[in-house]
Amino acid sequence: MEIYRSNFVTRSFLQQKQLLISTWLPFTRDMEEIDFKDEMLQLTLHISHYKANYLLTVTNNMKFTISTEIQDWIVEIILPMLEESALKKQAMVSPKDFFAKLSLEQTIDDVEKNQPKHATRMFESFEEAMKWLE
Repeated sequence: MEIYRSNFVTRSFLQQKQLLISTWLPFTRDMEEIDFKDEMLQLTLHISHYKANYLLTVTNNMKFTISTEIQDWIVEIILPMLEESALKKQAMVSPKDFFAKLSLEQTIDDVEKNQPKHATRMFESFEEAMKWLE
């Protein structure tokens, strides 16, 4: 069931699996930092509202590069919100765009340094990610 749509992302929730699927769209190439932050805050609200145990973030069409400042913001603001949620696992489908992929890998590394309670892994395909979440 689709629960959210913007110019940059769509989100669906699969109740029977307690799985939230967040799919970044190619229009992220036009996204500003404030847009990315807004979308991340919306994501935390959706995780909490639907009590999602699992998150699949599909970034293969993402064109936005996450700056070091936003990486720090994610660790300082978003990570504590996720720690308060029911989230157990987050799988990410790797972006095709080199710079988006590199910045996302750096963000995951920064988050992992803070030893979050939920596990995060990046995959090359949707199918691999879904298999790990099951």
